[in-house]
Amino acid sequence: MHSMDSLPLNNDTCYAALQSRDARFDGAFFVGVTSTKIYCRPICKVRIPKFENCRFFTHAAVAEGLGFRACLRCRPSLAPTSGIMRWTNEDASKTLAQQALQLIDRSNGELSVVQVAAKMGISDRHLRRIFAAQWGLTPQAYSKAKTNSKQAPSAKPYGDCPASPLLLKLPLHLPYDHAHMLKFFATRAIEGVEHIDAQQRLWRSIRLGSGRKTHTGWVCADFSGIGLQAKRSKARTSADSVTLLPVTISPSLVPVLAQLVPLLRAAFDLDAQPSAIDALLSSDFPNTQGQRVPGCFDGFELTVRAILGQQITVQAARTLALRLVAKFGEPLKNSEVPVHRLFPSALALARAFTSDLGELGIVRGRQAAILGLAQAVQNGLDLSSRSRTPDELQATRDRLLAIKGIGEWTAAYVSMRALRDPDSFPAGDVALQNALGTRQASITKSAKDAEVQSTKWQPWRSYAVLRAWQRLEKSKRESI
Repeated sequence: MHSMDSLPLNNDTCYAALQSRDARFDGAFFVGVTSTKIYCRPICKVRIPKFENCRFFTHAAVAEGLGFRACLRCRPSLAPTSGIMRWTNEDASKTLAQQALQLIDRSNGELSVVQVAAKMGISDRHLRRIFAAQWGLTPQAYSKAKTNSKQAPSAKPYGDCPASPLLLKLPLHLPYDHAHMLKFFATRAIEGVEHIDAQQRLWRSIRLGSGRKTHTGWVCADFSGIGLQAKRSKARTSADSVTLLPVTISPSLVPVLAQLVPLLRAAFDLDAQPSAIDALLSSDFPNTQGQRVPGCFDGFELTVRAILGQQITVQAARTLALRLVAKFGEPLKNSEVPVHRLFPSALALARAFTSDLGELGIVRGRQAAILGLAQAVQNGLDLSSRSRTPDELQATRDRLLAIKGIGEWTAAYVSMRALRDPDSFPAGDVALQNALGTRQASITKSAKDAEVQSTKWQPWRSYAVLRAWQRLEKSKRESI
């Protein structure tokens, strides 16, 4: 459960979240400043007020009732986004970039950058800046890709798609522990679906829906330059310097760029502010600066893999997932890269029989959980990484827990990686309890003690979990 929803508001926790300006807390709480009598969203970029001047509220109406006035810069009544276009100083750049993308889409690339900017009432220089920051490429490059997509299919090797892969450059804040990120994905990689090569590139097959149409393809994130850039940045300036992650995408995914970029940013946790997280966790988890929480490329897939991994090793779970992909996955068309298969869709697994899953070595309880999950997703269960209010996050967790075979551990793990809750804490995880030293004969007491110990890491407990797991792995290696 999200910390801002599960407990009465804790001033220290809220202030730590406020200092990060992390968008995941937008709508989770509001901050009133006694010296100005103004209240804001936690993402507001005004100067951070002193701790003693802050009052924290779960709802904007509470702040209003106590005489605080709404900030005209961040407009608290409009939080959170949940995918809705907004117009405030805090959201202007993102909104303009989305509108520019839509204009280029509607014109099929026929409008020039100057014409797009003119229609939006901004300069073409400003348009290029905000477009690159939001989508990872220039509007000219995107427009050209859309123009190529109109060529005759016979002239292109990818059918109804632009002929060439597209390079995105996605900003992230340093430090960024890319080695930890790559190792986490490599340990769990399913052959054909994901691949980490010797050049520190992560390849991944992707399926995205757009209306009634499904787009499939691949992405390749190149982490090889992150370490060098981090060293150069450290020599020049302090923490939270910005660098760029190159990500190449297949031509078939250009039409769903607006969905793909947020997915990539969530999968690699590119929006985290490391200085705020490290300041709280580094004393208990030294030498872990810049570690992120690996996300996923599909919430349904992540949940299925979490079910398969219940009470067995990571390697055993990966073996089961590989069998599942071989039987129910689809081949990736026109794939000349290291990934060539898609993880089974919810529709494909909803149509499966328990006997089909049993033949793969999946036990009955997990068979029922996978089929129940697939049916729930078909009926509207949303496991995407989109922005959620605390109530929406809890509602999603409740729907997961209502599926027979999905318990608190699985729901917490899904919240942490798929739903992108920065404060999820799977207290019942045995490995986590061992890492924290709370493991006892009583399962209930072990979890309770882990929960109590975790309160000092709010609102970044998801990050603490990853660091605790790494500490346990390190201690095991050293004891061999």
